[in-house]
This record gives sequence, C-alpha cells and structure tokens, in this order.
Amino acid sequence: MGSLKALWKLTRFEHALMFSAVVLIGLALAAERVPPLTQPIILALLAPMLAEVGIFALNDYLDIKTDKANKRTDRPLATGEISPGIAVALSAIGIIGALVSVYLISMPAFEFALFIAAISVLYNFKLKDLPLVGNMIVGFSMAAPLLFGSIVFFNSFFFSRLILILSAIAFIAGTAREIVKSIQDMEGDAKARKSKTLPIIIGAKNSALIAALLYITAIVLTPVLYAYGLKQTIPGIALITAADLIFLFLVLMILKSQDKSTLKVARKYSLLAFGLAILGVLLSVIF
Repeated sequence: MGSLKALWKLTRFEHALMFSAVVLIGLALAAERVPPLTQPIILALLAPMLAEVGIFALNDYLDIKTDKANKRTDRPLATGEISPGIAVALSAIGIIGALVSVYLISMPAFEFALFIAAISVLYNFKLKDLPLVGNMIVGFSMAAPLLFGSIVFFNSFFFSRLILILSAIAFIAGTAREIVKSIQDMEGDAKARKSKTLPIIIGAKNSALIAALLYITAIVLTPVLYAYGLKQTIPGIALITAADLIFLFLVLMILKSQDKSTLKVARKYSLLAFGLAILGVLLSVIF
C-alpha cells in the first residue's frame, strides 16, 4: 500500500490540516468567537480534510506522466512508491466522504461543496491546462474554506466584508503560488499533457512578474483586514507581518531566477507564509 510518508506526500496532508484550520477561521469570524464543537462543526472541519485527500490523489493519478517528465521525486505515484489503484481508491473515498459529511450539515453547505468538487474534478481533467484559468481555480480553493465556514455558520450564502476581504487575499496569493508551480512544471506540462499554461504561452519571466505583482497586491491588502474588524493582537500582527515579509522575499526570489531549484524553494516558503498567516488570523480571532 505504500509507506505512511508516501501516503502523506500523495495526499499533501499538511494542506488538509491547513484547510481545516481555515474553515475554523471562517466559522470563528462568522460567529465572532470560536464555536463549540457540535456535530455540524466537527463535520465542517472533517470535510475539507477528506476533500483535499481525494482531490490531491486524483491530481497525482492524472499527472503520473507529467510528474515523471518533470522528474518529480516528491510524487510517490511517479516514483512507484504507491500504486495508481491506491490513488484512485483514496480519491473516491475522500471526495465522496467529504460530500456525505457536508450533506449532513445543511443544503447550502452541500451545494457549495458540490460546486467546489465539480470545478476541482474539471481542473484535474482539463482546466489546469488552460492559461491562468487553472491557476485561478487553485487560488479560489485557498479562499473557499473561509466562505464555507461562513456558509456553515449562517446556513446561507451570507458573507461579512471581513471574510470577503480575507478570501480575496487568499485567492490572490493562492493564484500567485500556483503560477509559480506552473513555471516549475512547464517542461513536463508541455511534453506530457500538451498544456497551454500561462508560462508556456507568455514565458517563465513574464509569468514570474505576474505572480510577483499578485503577491505584492496581497501584501498591500493586508492592513485592510484591520480596517474591517480583524482584532489587532500582538501575536496575530506579528505572525501576519512575518507572512507578508516572506511573501515579499518570494517576490525578489522569483523575479531574480526562474530555475526549478529556486521555484521549488519558493513554493516551500510560500506554504510556510500561508501557515503563519492562518495561525496569525486564528490567534487574532481567539484573543
């Protein structure tokens, strides 16, 4: 079946934990406090974890040839550590499990989750090959847990201005991060999938410039969060500022070089920045 480490790499389970934390932020911002762990809340935190497991497993199953072409040693299907059958099974269990969990919460939450699942599957099969469209879908997936948390709490498609602004920042930074990934994978994408991603169309340097501008936009928007109600706590401000500084460092990094090793490091640092930002916002809500 593959080692636990290989399964973690396949499902990118750190993303699942982060997405669950973002749902908690959406719930807490909507409730203006950390909500008690009732059954709907537990299901709301479980659903994104199951969905991420399923979607990432499906992504890697469909990208076996591309990952081999890109020499992605961090992809266990490409290296043979995990069989394709296991990935398909995990994908089905994760996606179906997530939808069942959300169905038990409310109909608005289920409708939103069904929409996310549909565009995620379409992304994995075709939309990821289109310029910018695929990047924006991944960017939206970074914002979706915030919106989902609000939907679960209000049982409707109502969103506060603070949640909308935070979602916009997550979308912009997430899109930038995915453009960097497209630059990193452009050789294999062109060869194995015949993709027409943004860097394949306009080149690595121009794509890096767009990603950099998006990161800068996300940084500039950060103070707006406090103008619309995010509590100004010392731990929260410190962590969010640290995240912005990392994003600024990434801007300089990707503009200077677009080689694979640099982009790989940039992706890792961007995940750290997202983690710090999530923790910072969560602490701002709690204290």
